[in-house]
Amino acid sequence: MKTSQSIISNIKNKRHFKKLKDIEELYKLKLFLPIEMRRFTSSIIFKRNKLMFVMLNLGFANEFNRYVRHSIREALKTHKNLFPLFADVNIENIEILAYSPKYLANQINGQKEMPRFALYNEHSLGKFQNLATNTELKNLFENIREIILKRH
Repeated sequence: MKTSQSIISNIKNKRHFKKLKDIEELYKLKLFLPIEMRRFTSSIIFKRNKLMFVMLNLGFANEFNRYVRHSIREALKTHKNLFPLFADVNIENIEILAYSPKYLANQINGQKEMPRFALYNEHSLGKFQNLATNTELKNLFENIREIILKRH
């Protein structure tokens, strides 16, 4: 009797289900992302020489585009044997980018608008000395202290 694992493997190897195998291969790329970024990666799409990471958070999308995409390209070059999907493609010509569709983030949070500090945990306890001599600056720091105290 065949195991469920062998049945699924056979199905994935059929020509009709090549897309399943490609999707599984793309999700291996998630392992090359920082741990926190993995949690906020919704999906990975490869179309027309574009490798797109769909992020649930705009901050992670910006961080990815600035710092991480170069390491993804290097991982694809170094570990070509893990990614047969990219075997016929020149990796230098692939555009790698991340984006965060606003409607997706709103759907997941069940809100019309994302809260500004939804993913940030305040570390400060608001116990700092306000040494500002300018009254305008002093008031700004006190407003910051009030916000911090409300969050705790």
